Amino acid sequence: MRAAQHHIPMPVPTLLSMLVTGLMWGWRRFCGIIALGFGGLLRPGELVAAKREDLLLPIDTGFSVSFALMSIKEPKSRFTYARHQSTKIDSEDLR
Repeated sequence: MRAAQHHIPMPVPTLLSMLVTGLMWGWRRFCGIIALGFGGLLRPGELVAAKREDLLLPIDTGFSVSFALMSIKEPKSRFTYARHQSTKIDSEDLR
C-alpha cells in the first residue's frame, strides 16, 4: 500500500514568474493577492471575499511583528471545525 503523496499547488518558479511579470506590468494589487493566497494557503473564494479590514499587516502594528494575519470570514470547514479561522503569512520569501 502506497502512502498518500501530496502535491504542491503551484511550483515556486511559477509563482515567482507570476509575481515578477505582475510587478513589471505595474499590477501591485494582483501580486499582493497572489502572494497572500500562496503564503497563507488560501482558497480562491477566501481571497475574493476578503476585505482590507480582515488583514493585519506589520505596518498596522508599527512593525512590532514581522508577519501578517488574515481573518477568514466563511471558511469551507466552518460547519465541521471552528467557525472563525485565520491564517498567518510569515514566509520570508514573500515579504
